Amino acid sequence: MSNYRLFVVTVISLIALLVACGAIETEPGGGEPAATATPEATPRPTEAPATETPVGPGAEEGVAVVYEVSGGIAGLREQYVIYANGFVDKKIGPPEGDQPVQTFEVGPERVTRLLAMLGQAGFFELEGDYIPENPIYDGFQHVITATLGDQTTRIRTIDAADETELPPAVTESVVLVEAFVAELGG
Repeated sequence: MSNYRLFVVTVISLIALLVACGAIETEPGGGEPAATATPEATPRPTEAPATETPVGPGAEEGVAVVYEVSGGIAGLREQYVIYANGFVDKKIGPPEGDQPVQTFEVGPERVTRLLAMLGQAGFFELEGDYIPENPIYDGFQHVITATLGDQTTRIRTIDAADETELPPAVTESVVLVEAFVAELGG
């Protein structure tokens, strides 16, 4: 199994596990829901009210990468706004509404490294939509918009049953950005 497919299977399994763990427990014999333990929050990430514009400390510094992933069996939607100064805003849920925004600090050097790796992967030579002939049903749609210097590139793709249907630069770019956001935690 390729690394990409293994990654996708792992992510889907983790999502299913998280959804299953989030069920409300009730006291035996029905009645009111039982109290469940809530993990203590760490200093990072911080939560702020959701807005239509980025809210992180990097908002005035310029956006380097925006990654949106949606779909799957659970209808997941996540948006990550990665700023050049090393802050990342994460929003989960539909674009409208009052979803909380989590802000992470990763440092500008990690953002610079991500942009360099995207450049090496050939991301900035891509453009438009890369939709495979054989998508994975209940797979994920990925939209990546990245800016390097004066060049902004946006691509959209959907998980493929056969990843060789997509240009290697598309697959590698999605894996790079997914790995970056996976390291955020939260």
